[in-house]
Amino acid sequence: SASSGPWTRTADMDVWSEVPGAYTVILNGGQADTGWVCTATDAGTINVTAMPWVQFSGSATYTAGTGLTLFANQFSITNTGVSANTYGSASSVPVFAVNAQGQLTSVTNTSIAIAANQITSGTIDTARISGSYTGITGVGTLTAGTWNASTIGVGYGGTGATSLTGYVKGNGSLAFTASTTVPTTDLSGTITNAQLANSTISGVSLGSNLFSLTIGSGLTGTTYNGSAAVTITNSSPMVYPGTGIANSTGSAWGTSYSTTGTGTVVALATAATLNNPTISNYEDWTASSSPSYVAGRTWYDSGTATLSYYNDTTNNIVRVGAQLQQQVRNSTAATITKGSVVYISGSTGQIGNVILAQANAYSTSQVIGIAVQDIPVNTNGYIVIYGTVE
Repeated sequence: SASSGPWTRTADMDVWSEVPGAYTVILNGGQADTGWVCTATDAGTINVTAMPWVQFSGSATYTAGTGLTLFANQFSITNTGVSANTYGSASSVPVFAVNAQGQLTSVTNTSIAIAANQITSGTIDTARISGSYTGITGVGTLTAGTWNASTIGVGYGGTGATSLTGYVKGNGSLAFTASTTVPTTDLSGTITNAQLANSTISGVSLGSNLFSLTIGSGLTGTTYNGSAAVTITNSSPMVYPGTGIANSTGSAWGTSYSTTGTGTVVALATAATLNNPTISNYEDWTASSSPSYVAGRTWYDSGTATLSYYNDTTNNIVRVGAQLQQQVRNSTAATITKGSVVYISGSTGQIGNVILAQANAYSTSQVIGIAVQDIPVNTNGYIVIYGTVE
C-alpha cells in the first residue's frame, strides 16, 4: 500500500544510473504474476526524465476463438458435423451450406431434375432416346423445323430417314414415315391451320359430311367448292306491278296479292306490314262496317259515313270530323255510366276531373259533354264534347 506520509525514493533507485534496465515482478492485483522492465534512456534526470515500463512476461492464459476448440494446451478445428465423403455424381449435384468463417456446415446430394424446356443446347444420342436411358419416355412434341430421323429410336417411330420436315405425327407404326405424307388413318392429336400450312397432305378423305353451296335462281355468284369465299347478290329483286300491267298475282311483303289491269292491288291473302309508305296524291278507303278492335285501326265506316278509328280505350270509336272527344277522370264515388252528362269539378295533373251534371247542382254553362263509355271511379275515360253521340 502507498505511504500515508510524504513519498520518498528507495535507495535502490534514487540515482538515474539505476533506472535503465531495471525490472520488477508484480505479485498481486489486476496484473499479478507479470514481469516488467524499464526501457528508459541511459541519460536522464530523476524526477524529470520519463521512465517507461513494458511487460516482458506473464501467466499463460488462452481462449479458443470462433471455429476453434482448446483442450489443455492444444488447439483444434471445431467439428461442423459434415461427414467426410465424396459428394456429387453424374445424376446428382452437391448442395453446400457455409458459415461466416468459410466452414462447411452441411453438404447434401440432390438428384438432377430438369424440365425439357430448360435444355437449350447439347445432343441427346440415339441410344438414350431409343430406351436405354429411362429418364426419357418419349420424343415429346415436334415444333417447326427439320428433325434428323436417324436420331429417333425405332421404339418411338424413328425409321432412319434422312429428314422429316413439318409438324405431322401419327400413332404407333404410323409415326414419322420417311416422307411428309400424312397417314390416311389413325391420326392422333389436333392438326392446326398453322401445321397444315407447313405440311403436305395427300391421300386423306375428308369424309361425307361436307357440303358445297349452289347458287339458286334469282341470285348471282359462284358455286362454293371450298376454294374461295363467295358473295351472293339478288339479281332479280321483286318489283311491284306498275300501271298498265295486266291482271296478275304474285307475292310481296310476306303476303300474296292480285292486281287489276291498272296495277291496283285488289286482294291480299294475309295482312301486310308497310313501313314508311309513300302515298302520292290521295288514298281511297273502301266502306265497311266496324272491324274488330285494335287500338289505332282506321277505316271508312259505311254505317255513319265517316272516317273512323279506335283510340286507346277498348271499342271506343272516334268519328273524324263528326265529333270531338276529351279525356277526363271520374272523381265521383261511383261509376259514371255511358250517356251521363258531366261537368268539370277540378283536375288531376293536366286531365280534368268530372262529376255528374245533376239538375240541383250545376248551371247549364258548366256542362262540358256526355260520357261515351262507362268510366269507373278514379279512372280516365272519354266524353263527347261536340258532335255525334252514340
